Amino acid sequence: MDILKLFEQIRLTATPLVVVRTADPAACRVRLTRAASNVAGTTAPAVLSWDILRGVVALTDAAKALVPSGKGAVPPAMLLRHLDDVGRDASLHDALIFTHNLHLFWAKDPSVVQGIWNLRDVFKAQGHTLVMLVPDGASIPAEIRDDVTVLDDPRPDADELRDIVLSQFKALRETGNRKITDPKPAAMTRYVSAVSGLPAFGSEQAVALSMTSKGLDQAALWDRKIASLEEIPGVEIWRGAESFDDLRGVDSIQRYCEDLVAGEPTNLVVFLDEIEKQFGNVGSALDSGASKGQFGQVLSYMEDSKVDGLMLVGPPGTGKSHVAKALGKLAGCLVMALNFSKAKGSLVGQTEANTAAILKTITAIAQGGVLFVATSNDIGALPPELLARFTLGTYFVERARTITERAAQWRVQIESFGLDGKQKIPTGGDNWSGRDIRNACRLSKRLGKPIVDVVGRIVPSEQVDREKIEALRQQADGRYLDAGRDGLYVNNVVNVPAAAVSGRRVRTRDNRES
Repeated sequence: MDILKLFEQIRLTATPLVVVRTADPAACRVRLTRAASNVAGTTAPAVLSWDILRGVVALTDAAKALVPSGKGAVPPAMLLRHLDDVGRDASLHDALIFTHNLHLFWAKDPSVVQGIWNLRDVFKAQGHTLVMLVPDGASIPAEIRDDVTVLDDPRPDADELRDIVLSQFKALRETGNRKITDPKPAAMTRYVSAVSGLPAFGSEQAVALSMTSKGLDQAALWDRKIASLEEIPGVEIWRGAESFDDLRGVDSIQRYCEDLVAGEPTNLVVFLDEIEKQFGNVGSALDSGASKGQFGQVLSYMEDSKVDGLMLVGPPGTGKSHVAKALGKLAGCLVMALNFSKAKGSLVGQTEANTAAILKTITAIAQGGVLFVATSNDIGALPPELLARFTLGTYFVERARTITERAAQWRVQIESFGLDGKQKIPTGGDNWSGRDIRNACRLSKRLGKPIVDVVGRIVPSEQVDREKIEALRQQADGRYLDAGRDGLYVNNVVNVPAAAVSGRRVRTRDNRES
């Protein structure tokens, strides 16, 4: 149910205690106040607001009589005692009280938790509602967890973002630029896409800062959005130029990604690199990645939101991360790289709050079109319940396995680094990964020497960790799909020429070898 419709129901049923998790408490307060005023059969409510610095402020004329005497800050415990008195006044009904950041106190002050609980029955009897505005993911004290109704305020939808964009064009006209006109539908769609995922104020701020005398600078808008998203702990945004044209030996996964993008809209690719380092052994003594709480949040999100996931397994340097980036370019969308270990916080509830902010942002940007892509060098360390969420399949990404594929990889990297395209390409190297080839070209560029003169300074990654990589191939054999060829991966294709050799060696008795 829409949060505003749900809040109207809360007011109609005299629900006394409500926690609203929101990224924009000011905008949320305005919308909830409007929803309360829309409730049929009630008069305009008395609306109060409290924070630790401004104290209690009347937001409507009917609330002025409820403001405690004196000016200045009102400690939270004193506020709650005052509200208890308000609740016991039988002449007062249907007041709406907002508090800001009360979570900062309920974790440290038992009187705050007790004061909130004390309001439950007296507020219910008189139709009052205490709305506690807290950040995304804030945890509720166990003592009142069963007594409060928790709402999650979503990020602005497309219609709300459209209104925000239009309001900034109107503001620009009102400041003297009367020639500027509202954006056409196609441009508006691009602008809305550029700010999706941001809170209301963040969206307005990004649009305002990107306005020019000629209109909205879309490139600047994207830059501001990305900068804002990367302020969320654990989030990094990729908008690189990587494509499948830069890869070789991944023909099957490329065709599959093209089919996925063509089948349903993909508005966001969420990338979890080396997922075993984030969720492997989670909750155990060996766990050094995400917390058990984060693991539960991600599992629940993927299940509840019906998120599809694609798992890429293989040795290091074979192009798994590049596939995820190329998928984003193929879909024409952002790639959001997540590291839940970096989303951990030192304060109580901070880790869950950061994780909730990430997941809520994903929902707002994706608008139902999200693909999770994870890479792993050790899939055996992952919990089965997590693997079950990656419903689009597990693909094994191998190094180039034919002479032709390796030659093509050399040409791609030679061109990428601006090297001499006519120079001799090293022969052999059947155990070289794409990363090894790129490193050789990078070294050639740095030293100003031909590739054949520098390859001796590159130790292939497979040679460094030969036993582990071979064990990974054995694990994938017949179990995972092959990223290079349709069907299951088979661990017996090594250094095979692109075309099979045909013909027959024929001798007669007259010319046989003696």
